[in-house]
Formats: sequence, C-alpha cells, structure tokens
Amino acid sequence: MKKLLLLLIFSLFFVFSISAQEIIGKWELSSLQNGVNNQIEIIASITLNISKNNKISGSGGCNGFWGSYLMGKSNKIKFTKIISNTMLCEEITDFENTFFHGLQNAKTAKIIKGKLFIENNEKGVVLVFEKTK
Repeated sequence: MKKLLLLLIFSLFFVFSISAQEIIGKWELSSLQNGVNNQIEIIASITLNISKNNKISGSGGCNGFWGSYLMGKSNKIKFTKIISNTMLCEEITDFENTFFHGLQNAKTAKIIKGKLFIENNEKGVVLVFEKTK
C-alpha cells in the first residue's frame, strides 16, 4: 500500500513537472484578444521569457519587464511582482497596457498545438504565444 501511494505521489509530481517544463522558454505574442471576439491587431513585437526559477522577463513592445510566476494545479498560473521600464511610446501605449493587464490578471495557461494560451476568464483576455528559438 505504501509503495502504491508513493508511486501515485511521484506520478502526480512528474506530470505537473512536465506541464510546468513545457512553458519554459522564449515566446512571442501572436494573438491578443480583449473580450469575446475582440481581436486586437499586433502592432509591436512582444516577447515573454519564462525561466526554470519561476522568473519572467521580456518586452511589452516598448518597455522591458521582469517578474515572477507561480504554477498551480489545473493549468492555474499567476504572474507576480511585474515591473517595467517607463519609456513613453505613444503609438503603442494602449496596446502595451492591454498586454500587461492580460499578463497581470492571468488565471490559466495551457499549451495547444505548440502555442501557449494565457487566459483571464473574468475579462476574456487571451494572450497567445508561439515559441521562438
């Protein structure tokens, strides 16, 4: 019985580790949706670097950013302690703010067909990333 319980615990840990490992890497935003069926045109290159040590960094299109993330069960994710530069890029300010809002209010993260979907179920914000090299 103890062996079965240990095997079950190890299996669950291994499954969660692998799903957490899948999001580690460099990602580029390919789609941004704000609300139901409200697709926003990508007007700047946005990147998200997710590291093994629960740190994130990247570019919001104008400003660099840094922070942390926590993964939970059932694809739960939370981005915390996000800070960014404060350069003003008037032509993309609203776009960048929508991205940062989506990241800060993220609830779930999942990978479908090699793409990373970060969703905020309350506001309908969906960030879709493709892995880069």
